[in-house]
Amino acid sequence: MNKSIEEKLKEYIKKRYGDVKSFAHQANIPNSTLSSMFRRGILNSNIKNVVLISEALNITVDGLAAGKIIPYIKETNDTIFSNTETYTLVELYNNLNNEGKKILLAHAEFLNSQPQYKKCDTISEEEIS
Repeated sequence: MNKSIEEKLKEYIKKRYGDVKSFAHQANIPNSTLSSMFRRGILNSNIKNVVLISEALNITVDGLAAGKIIPYIKETNDTIFSNTETYTLVELYNNLNNEGKKILLAHAEFLNSQPQYKKCDTISEEEIS
């Protein structure tokens, strides 16, 4: 049976803070607000409170919306990276054995070498005119 995001979030909080009440105090969120969010559901909660929880736990809001606990990942330029698909890809990679990792990397290198799969970040002036 899959756990709800509320159950996952409670477990995550308990691992990091010991209990929900301690987290609420440290995050400056009323314990009654957290209890209500767990009872009604994260997706039915005020977005401001969801953001407060995400920031306090250093997890992504889009991860919570997807039913996952996804930590913020810092990029080298110090911006917050919170792409759920990227996190999922890394999670899948980490679940593979060494042979599976080699195969996945070979597939990624192949796709990266194909122009139709390349991301286009910039357009030159010649391409516009």
